Amino acid sequence: MIVSVNGFTLNDPSTTGCYLDEPVDGLGLPQLRTSSGNFSGRHGGYVGAQFYGMRLITMTGRIFGHGASSLDAVQNMDTIRKNLEAAVSGQGPFALNVTTNGGAQYTLGKR
Repeated sequence: MIVSVNGFTLNDPSTTGCYLDEPVDGLGLPQLRTSSGNFSGRHGGYVGAQFYGMRLITMTGRIFGHGASSLDAVQNMDTIRKNLEAAVSGQGPFALNVTTNGGAQYTLGKR
């Protein structure tokens, strides 16, 4: 599975040294939420439209550095960490793209 967060790719050895551990939690369908209530001062109530609720997606992984020396590998890991942090720490909505091993593609978040 290849996962991309705001353009930063995980689990693709040709681009970064970030790899996800299985499982990635929260990729299933979110819960449905429905608003409802009682009318004030009269009989009855209302049931609103159904909407998807929020979902919490949890990813755990590892960062691997590479280089000719241990110092190069550590500097490479630090650069990867900073790039990942920049991809996920922005304010507002973000895009999470998932490509499964079978080739199916899913996008969560902004398009």
